Amino acid sequence: MLQGLPKVNVITKIILLFGASLALMCGAALTPSTTRMMEAFETVPNAALWISLILTLPALFVVLSGPVSGFLTDRFGRKKVLVSALFLCGLSGSAGFLLPSLWMILVSRALVGLGIAGVTTATNALISDLFEGPSRERFMGFQSAITGFNGVVFLILGGILSDINWHLAFLAYLPLLVLFPLAWIFIREPLSIKQHGDEIIEAKLQLDRKKVFIFAVTFLSQFAFVTVPIFIGYYLIGLLGANSTMVGIVGAISNAAAFLIGLIYGRIRQRMSFQNIFLISGLLMGLGLLAMGLAKSWFLIILAEVILGVCVGLNLSNLPTWLASEVSPFVRGRANGIYVSMLYFGQFAGSILFTPLSQITGYPTVYFIVSGLSVLTGLGVMFLPREARMPDRTD
Repeated sequence: MLQGLPKVNVITKIILLFGASLALMCGAALTPSTTRMMEAFETVPNAALWISLILTLPALFVVLSGPVSGFLTDRFGRKKVLVSALFLCGLSGSAGFLLPSLWMILVSRALVGLGIAGVTTATNALISDLFEGPSRERFMGFQSAITGFNGVVFLILGGILSDINWHLAFLAYLPLLVLFPLAWIFIREPLSIKQHGDEIIEAKLQLDRKKVFIFAVTFLSQFAFVTVPIFIGYYLIGLLGANSTMVGIVGAISNAAAFLIGLIYGRIRQRMSFQNIFLISGLLMGLGLLAMGLAKSWFLIILAEVILGVCVGLNLSNLPTWLASEVSPFVRGRANGIYVSMLYFGQFAGSILFTPLSQITGYPTVYFIVSGLSVLTGLGVMFLPREARMPDRTD
């Protein structure tokens, strides 16, 4: 842990808990709106692809800007990147409420991606700086829980709003504009980051087998999971005749499971290694996606969503905490920049590949494919050297 740290006050904790999770989950409010957008832009050629990009285009720009955000976070400090990114994400995200054109909305979504990259990278670096060991694990778990909670709120809210007017769902980004001045006032840069600025600039992120594995499975896990939020609206409407509100409620159930698992992640981590947690998560995700593909009733859909919510909660808690334990404070921005890029690269690549594949083979086949991929990803951890629960690195 860095020396000379300020006391972490309550407002700072709220910003760290809600900033990145809001940036990640505000877009969930748009998921139930996809069918309404299809109706609004049905005359646009390839409308299904463009509308899927409303959800996933931010991911592409997170991929492109994540490493840059990481460098800026180490070079200029966590606070400057966080404050700027909160403003950009909140402003560009809520702009969709006023924008009349599909193409203008897509431009605003690209700017959202730049904001997400900065918010998430700076937040994860700050959490790693300000907490260590079990305290860091608990806080990362709480952040994951808040992400799940926000998903519940925004999916239900997005479903309700989209049944009124799909433009309203974009207003979910407004809370980020509330956090912007709070971050400006209350976030304090760790003193050691200021004192060792030259060392931070000169430090190099050394990639070893374990870090590369973390980055790779972050990509693969999201690559598989993105099939659920992208297709769930079309799937449920075609399979069970659901409306937008029902789609939002089903997604909220998954996020409620993520919320609960995030709350207890710290306790899980006390009893299991990072590797074993990821192994269990990979196997469970395979099971959940298999259930989704086999589903013919609400029971299997809900069961699958609960299982997948547990996996998301575990991964969002476990992978960044594992990464923080493997890197020194001087390169945490760059490490988290790569992590965030891989997280969103998986989402974007999955959307691009599976959208046309689903139209050829059907949604169940896609879920069977990603189910097998998830199991293989989880089993991949067995090729790493086994370890007991290890204390955080400080070198």
